[in-house]
Amino acid sequence: MATFTMKILLHDGHHYVLRFDRGEEVIASLGRFAVEEKITAATFTALGAAGKTVLAYYDLEKKVYIDKVLEEDLEIASVVGNIGVKGEAPAVHAHGCLSDASFKTYSGHIKEMRVSVTCEVSLMKLEGVLERVFDAESGLNLMK
Repeated sequence: MATFTMKILLHDGHHYVLRFDRGEEVIASLGRFAVEEKITAATFTALGAAGKTVLAYYDLEKKVYIDKVLEEDLEIASVVGNIGVKGEAPAVHAHGCLSDASFKTYSGHIKEMRVSVTCEVSLMKLEGVLERVFDAESGLNLMK
């Protein structure tokens, strides 16, 4: 069982339903969860409400992420992602769409997402290992 405040609401073999509460950082917590549960391959979806979020866009020509920090309360309209490994460490990869009070949406690669109320995650553990390795051409860690 995890030692951080994220809660496992249901666990049925390979499927987990998780709840993150106010103040928790989802991406890093999923990495810690993967270590504790020995998850080397998984897919997940999430919804809920976020506060501080760091989204990114990858500039393929410059091979750098361009960050956008959002410091407001947002609805998590949709997050999709996967968990693999890079070396010995978990590699959490997520993209999402969030909306503000005027229904304006923001989307991109999620580097950080702090919960403002709750975040509900449905995670499916897969058999095997999703390995990420550095690809010099793109500058990214791609699934092998």
